[in-house]
Amino acid sequence: MKNNLHFITIIFLFLFGAWQKEVYAQELSVDFNIDIAQCPGDNSILAVTVSGGTQVYNVVFNRSILPVRVEIDTGPGTYIFETTVPGNYTINVEEVDTGEIRSQSVAVPNIPPLVVDAGDDTEICGDVGVSVQLGGEPTASGGIAGDFSYSWEPVDFLDDPTSPNPIATPNGTITYTLTVIDGNGCTQTGEVTVGVNPSVDEAILSIDETDDTFCIGDEVTFRAELIGGTAPFELDIENVGTVSNYNSGEAINFILASDGDFTFSIINVIDAEGCSVITTTGEIVLTVNPLPDAGEDNQVFICDTDASINLFDQLGGTPDPGGEWFDVNGDPVSGVFDPSGLAAGDYLFTYLVSAPPCDPDEAVVTVTVVEEPDASLLVTAEDTCEDEEVIVIVANAQSGVNYTLFINGANTGITGLGVDSDLSLNAGTLPVGVQEISVVASVS
Repeated sequence: MKNNLHFITIIFLFLFGAWQKEVYAQELSVDFNIDIAQCPGDNSILAVTVSGGTQVYNVVFNRSILPVRVEIDTGPGTYIFETTVPGNYTINVEEVDTGEIRSQSVAVPNIPPLVVDAGDDTEICGDVGVSVQLGGEPTASGGIAGDFSYSWEPVDFLDDPTSPNPIATPNGTITYTLTVIDGNGCTQTGEVTVGVNPSVDEAILSIDETDDTFCIGDEVTFRAELIGGTAPFELDIENVGTVSNYNSGEAINFILASDGDFTFSIINVIDAEGCSVITTTGEIVLTVNPLPDAGEDNQVFICDTDASINLFDQLGGTPDPGGEWFDVNGDPVSGVFDPSGLAAGDYLFTYLVSAPPCDPDEAVVTVTVVEEPDASLLVTAEDTCEDEEVIVIVANAQSGVNYTLFINGANTGITGLGVDSDLSLNAGTLPVGVQEISVVASVS
């Protein structure tokens, strides 16, 4: 029996050795399959397929020296590691029983992102031919080195839909989509919207007044009818200036401040979106007349023995010539005043200047007639020495009338002389050696 066991054992060992020899006869097979990403954001795929050998392996994926995936005592098969992280990777496959190692190094590049700038959203006015440039500066950057290709959709109103910076001339609001392809075929998109605001198609200026002739100081009312655009508006009107925060049809009150012929027209209109007017109509021409000037009121004093005076010369200010004179009763007079034979008192005359269509202007001249005083001054002192007193007496003075003293034609500034008054002067106030003083008393 023992001999039989030995025989069986020998047979088993023989058979196991033959099997082991057959298994080891299959060589270790390691197949690395690397797929490096070409576009930013895509995964790089590191794969290894292991078979053969002793059928027991250690599979390790490293980035630099740090393991990122480890399979210990694993069997045949395909092992995959995916990553978007750039760096230097190593795949190690070790046959556990024999210690045989197979390795593969892989560099996962840092792919810069493809950046697309379709431009900023913008708004333009709906004027004919208003254009805007699309795209950025630059329109595309990053990605894999190589020529970029550009494609804009829709192609409507674009001068070149394959340009990085096409010119768009839309007639309404539109959104464009840009697709950029880099040298590796990677794509990126961007969008930009061009808003088209309605322009002020027409601005019509009108005036409420039916006349075309006015006077300085008159107020007129203009109105602007604005067709299209977005309120409120800013108007620039010739000879008026800028009118802000305006709505179509509102009154624009304007005072005519100077004379002459003036043209009023709309120079420009800008709406709330910054769009300007396309067409302006309604030119208005007005004649502004100067106001008549009758001068300023004045009062003059005249003696009943004085010569005639011209009333026009007595007006203050700068009166216009050619007016008419009227007395206090409204009766026309010549404009020449003769005091002779008139009683003392006030005489009023009105000067009227007319210049249609402007309102007339008037000024009043008051002529005060006084009787010529019968006054003489007597020097009662024979001696006119400097230290003696001279008595001045007003003879025949009129009651209620005061007088001013003149000596040799010079006004002494002495006033208040009247009935039964005398005046004491120091002789020193008179010229030395004067024996007789010629003095005239004038009405004050």
